Amino acid sequence: MRAKVSVWQSRWGRDRWIALARALGVQITYWIVYFSVGLPVGVGFFIFARGFMDDELREVPTHMEDTLLFLSAIAWLLILVTMLVVVAIMLRWFDRRGSFTEIGFRSGKGTGRRVILSITAAIVLVILIFLVARAAGVVRIVEAAWEERLWSDIFTDLLGYFINLAAIAITSELVFRGYIRFTLSQTFSTQAALVISALLFALSQVVMASSGWLGALNALLAGLILGMLVVLTGSLWVPIAAHFAWIFMESFVFSFPTFGVAPEGLLRMNIVPGLLLDGVYGPQGGMLVLVAFLIVFVGLWLYAGKRIRAETTSTPVV
Repeated sequence: MRAKVSVWQSRWGRDRWIALARALGVQITYWIVYFSVGLPVGVGFFIFARGFMDDELREVPTHMEDTLLFLSAIAWLLILVTMLVVVAIMLRWFDRRGSFTEIGFRSGKGTGRRVILSITAAIVLVILIFLVARAAGVVRIVEAAWEERLWSDIFTDLLGYFINLAAIAITSELVFRGYIRFTLSQTFSTQAALVISALLFALSQVVMASSGWLGALNALLAGLILGMLVVLTGSLWVPIAAHFAWIFMESFVFSFPTFGVAPEGLLRMNIVPGLLLDGVYGPQGGMLVLVAFLIVFVGLWLYAGKRIRAETTSTPVV
C-alpha cells in the first residue's frame, strides 16, 4: 500500500519552503532595518530643526532640505551596511555559500559596457517619459535650480543625492535581485525566482512607501526587468546601474515626486496629477511608466526569453 505523502514533501518540497522562508526573512529584516533607522532620523531631524537651528535658517527651505538630505544619506548608508551584514550571514551560515559573487557581485569581460548601456537606457527612458508628459500637458518646467541658487549649493545637493540614491539602489538590488532571487533560484526555476522576487519587491513598495495599486504594478514590472538583467548579464552591477540612473534622473534632474517625497532637483516641475502622472508618487505611480515598462519587458523577453526559460546558471548572454 502506497504511503500518503504530505504537501510539505510532495507539492513543494522541504527545500522550497526553506528557500521561501529565507527570502521572506531577509525581506522582513529589511523592513525592520528601514523603519528602525528611518524613524530615528525623522525624529532627530525634527528635534534638530526645532531645538538647534535658529529661526532664520529654519525659514529657509534650502537649509532644511540640505540637513534632511545629509541625515538621509547617513540613514541609507547605515541601512546598506546592515543589510550587507545580514546577507553575508545568510550566505555563510544558511545557504552555505560564503561569497557575494554567488549572488551577482562580480564583473567580467563586457560588464563595463553593459553597465554603461543600462545607464544610458534608463536615462533615455526617463527623458522620453518627461517629453510625452510635457506633450500631454501634464507637466511643465517652472524654473531651473541654477537661476536662483549658487553652483556650490547645487554641487552639494548633487553629492547628497548621489550618496542617497546609490545606497538605495545598491541596497534594493542586494536584497531583491541579489539574495532573494539567488536563494529562490536554488530550488525554483529561474522564471519562478524572478516572479517571486519581483512580487516581494512590489510588496516592499507598498509597505515602505504606501504606494497604490498602479505604483505596485509598476514596481512589479521593474522587479521583473531588473531581475532579467541579472540573469542575462550574470552581474548585479548592471541592474544597480539602471536602478540608480532611473531614480537619479527622476529625483535630482526632473524633481519628480518619488514615493511621497518631492525633491528639489535641477528642474522644478509643475505636475497636473492624474492617470499619467501621480501627484504623490510621480511617474512611478502613473500609466506612462506602466506603458514604458511593459514595452521594455516585452522587448527583453522577445530578445532573450528563450534563454531565460532555459537558464540554470548565471552565464552572461549579452
